[in-house]
Amino acid sequence: MRVAQGATEVWCARSSVASSGLDRVARCGGVLVDYRRNFVLVCSSLFVALGVGCTWVQLNEGGEQVQFANQKAVESCEQVGKTVARTKSSLWVFARSEATIREELRTLARNDGAAMGGTTVSPLGPVEDGVQSFGIYVCKG
Repeated sequence: MRVAQGATEVWCARSSVASSGLDRVARCGGVLVDYRRNFVLVCSSLFVALGVGCTWVQLNEGGEQVQFANQKAVESCEQVGKTVARTKSSLWVFARSEATIREELRTLARNDGAAMGGTTVSPLGPVEDGVQSFGIYVCKG
């Protein structure tokens, strides 16, 4: 028997179909299947897996030459500027991982550091809602 709802078609060997309003469910081989709910679950899972853990910020050629260091390591360096890096901390209702956010902020800071002639960047404060301030330094040696 063929079960069809919109563009979704499912073939079941032994099945019965129950329709109530906008809901469409089918019983295939003794298992009750709600196709809309499954579709939403699959799409949501893919979105979370592909979007929330991904990083979209790429380190540019100049940024590759800039080091990341803590404040203690830049005490003997000359500060040449500051930058504020921003990235999305969530996608719609899904929170992004702290590690991904931190990695993107560091990458953005290193790219900015290269543009300002720095050799090292160091965080000036904590990450708050996908925003973090960095000092840009020139370190010799």
